[in-house]
Order: sequence, then C-alpha cells, then structure tokens
Amino acid sequence: MPATMHFLSKKDTKDLLGMVLKQYPNMANLLKQKEKWMLIRFEGGVAYATGGKALFLEIDGNLIPTFYALKSYDFKLPKVIVDEGAVPHILNGADVLRPGIREVQGSFEANEVVVVVEEKHGVPIAVGNALIPWSAAVNAKRGKVVKVLHYVGDPVWKALNASKL
Repeated sequence: MPATMHFLSKKDTKDLLGMVLKQYPNMANLLKQKEKWMLIRFEGGVAYATGGKALFLEIDGNLIPTFYALKSYDFKLPKVIVDEGAVPHILNGADVLRPGIREVQGSFEANEVVVVVEEKHGVPIAVGNALIPWSAAVNAKRGKVVKVLHYVGDPVWKALNASKL
C-alpha cells in the first residue's frame, strides 16, 4: 500500500503537539517551529513530519521518536545497551530480554519509552516500551524488559527511508 500524506489541520496539530509535550516535555523548542506538520500513513504505521523530516511515529497507540529525531534532538530518554548477541534478534523484531542487557543509562518505569543501543558502536537500533521498571529488571535473571516497537530495518523504517522522510 503506497503512503498517503496530508497536512494536519490547526486543531490536529495542536492535539499532536499537546501529546508530544506531555510525553517529551524537553522538546518544547522543537515544537515552537512555525512549519506545518504532515501526517504520513503507510503500511505499518503513521508518521508525523515537519520541515521535510519524520520526527514521530505512532505505532500500536504509542508516540515514539524516529531514528532521525533521536539523532537530531536530545530526548533525554533512558538507554538500554545490549550485547552483540542480542542485536540480530532485535533487528528481527524480538523484544529485549534481560540477559542481553549490558548496561542502562538513566532509569525507567513500566510503559516508558526507551532507546535500545548496541554496545559496540553506541548506535540506536530500536525504540520500545519498558515492560517492567528498571528497579525490578536489575535483580531479574531473565524475562522481557523492553517491548520493541520500531527497529532498524522494520517495515516502518523501510517506508520512511524509501520516502526520504
């Protein structure tokens, strides 16, 4: 299914920016831009773009930053650093399991957005929702810690890169 795009109305833009500010309060400067926001609907999700760049995705009801946004802006999100053995599984859509976590920068509660970073180069490879608070995961030996919502190479990533947004 090809992507469909349209500009958001003033009301829809206000609603979107309200959601963004609620979830990412430190992004206020980004949201003061006067550029129009666009909704891009494609198989696998919805993206919100401004200035020709997709900055947010809505996947399974979650509003998450794109990889472009993570690289360009400081979201101050907690980072879960995973070992090399976990990387191929995550890049195939697997959730982050406790044994694959090497380190956490920041802390998180259940249902908070976290960035998954590979250990060797320090590059984000996925964005997801924490399934349990980090305080509980620290003592866990196994189990899922992060539900991966978006990862490098997934259909959403491919669609955004194909459209150059």
